[in-house]
Amino acid sequence: MYKIRLATLADVDNLVSLRLVFLEEVGSIHSGVDSGDLGKAIKDYLLRKIPTGEFLAWIAESDGRIVGTVA
Repeated sequence: MYKIRLATLADVDNLVSLRLVFLEEVGSIHSGVDSGDLGKAIKDYLLRKIPTGEFLAWIAESDGRIVGTVA
């Protein structure tokens, strides 16, 4: 069974991690490259935009684990 819910600020770290993995998989960043600055920029953006509703993301969970997102 899947649970679909709107992402909250509590999800920001997971959203950042998933975004960095996605960018690596599509070749936008290279494996092994320090993505700390990019991760910080993404996190800062999400922390500003989620509370205002300017960024919306839905999370699919199964057994308490995130199995998919869409934004």
